[in-house]
Amino acid sequence: AMFEKMRPLQVLLVDDDVSVLGVLTGLLESLGHAVISADNAPDAELAFSGHGQVELLLSDYNLAETTGLMLAKRFTAHKPELRVILMSGGDLGQETLNEIRSRDWAFLLKPMSHSDLVKALRNSSSPCMAD
Repeated sequence: AMFEKMRPLQVLLVDDDVSVLGVLTGLLESLGHAVISADNAPDAELAFSGHGQVELLLSDYNLAETTGLMLAKRFTAHKPELRVILMSGGDLGQETLNEIRSRDWAFLLKPMSHSDLVKALRNSSSPCMAD
């Protein structure tokens, strides 16, 4: 079934648009996930280092200080099993998309539908890491 419950995840959500943070937090929480949100990269870094339980990074690609990709690389260097979904309102170009795919991370084009997000969450879960 499309909407069978998946195991709740601890999600770190990063987007510099506060209204997007609000919408996505609501959506993720309605799916049973726990959310820590940050509207800039430095806050995301603090949240990640201060909260050892983060299992999934859901980040916008274009952040004021850096890119979601750079953030994801830094975080996964510390925590290789971290799941990553990057999103953007615009085309990232083939090179960037290829790099995201080569790491087995997910990419969502904004605005995404509820089911796009659910599918990406499901696909980002590594079966071998399941408890």
